[in-house]
Amino acid sequence: MTFIQTIKNMGVGRKLVLIAMTTTIVALLIACLTFAIFERYRVKKSLVNDMSTLSTLIAERSNAALAFNDPDLAKESLKSLRAKPNITSACIYTDEGVLFSTYYTE
Repeated sequence: MTFIQTIKNMGVGRKLVLIAMTTTIVALLIACLTFAIFERYRVKKSLVNDMSTLSTLIAERSNAALAFNDPDLAKESLKSLRAKPNITSACIYTDEGVLFSTYYTE
């Protein structure tokens, strides 16, 4: 017996239940997909905002190191990135594009 024949042989009550269940399942799938897409967008936006704020703070702390040509002071500024375990490396470059200081996780 095929699926269509099975549905044709069902009573009206069972057909109504099947229609209601199908509609509910489709609605739940759409809602779950919408939540997943929104959550991905929110996490990405939060990460970009967090990294932007962190880079601004590091830049502000590194101004003096660049002004006085002190790579050790710049390295100390970069060491504050240890608070973020997902950041594995960072670099500070001069205006000329020369590598000034680096940070790598151990």
